[in-house]
Amino acid sequence: LSSAAGFVLIILGLEFVQMIFPYPLNRIAAELSVMTHVDNLSRGLLDIRDLAYFITMTAAFLLFAATKLSERKLTEIPAEKRKLSFTFGLLISIGIIVNLILSNYPVRFDLTFARLYTLSSGTKQTLKKLPDIVTVTLYTSKQLPAQMQLVTQDILDLMHDYKNISKNIKFRQVFPDLDTQANQEA
Repeated sequence: LSSAAGFVLIILGLEFVQMIFPYPLNRIAAELSVMTHVDNLSRGLLDIRDLAYFITMTAAFLLFAATKLSERKLTEIPAEKRKLSFTFGLLISIGIIVNLILSNYPVRFDLTFARLYTLSSGTKQTLKKLPDIVTVTLYTSKQLPAQMQLVTQDILDLMHDYKNISKNIKFRQVFPDLDTQANQEA
């Protein structure tokens, strides 16, 4: 069972599998996939969101195993079985909520030797000395393929880093496929 679950979690990360699903489902498949989260680690980038994913998945499978083993003992006591199922559901829900909350707060640690994913001191200095407000507008579709949505997430993370350094950076994300005015603007 664990081999099958591991296989599914790997397969969900493949591009041709994600292209099968429509818009919201392909993004969910990408987020559930192990491949999406291992990609950052293989580049030398330790992201808190990836750590939360691995902790949640490990806890979910351990909880599932404990629930299944405990069900054998509790088959005669329906109240205890309900309590166990409720606890399992509650803990999984907490894991999902923590992952959703952390998805909006990129905290990354660059573990590469050359600090490839860290803003250079020149970039930081330039951002701090901006004399006027600079607005960056990202035009993107809501229905991008899952791999492109990951690129969009990288851009959003970079903009978050820029905004943390300088108050003169304003960022907005526009979806021309949802707004006709934004479509004309794009």
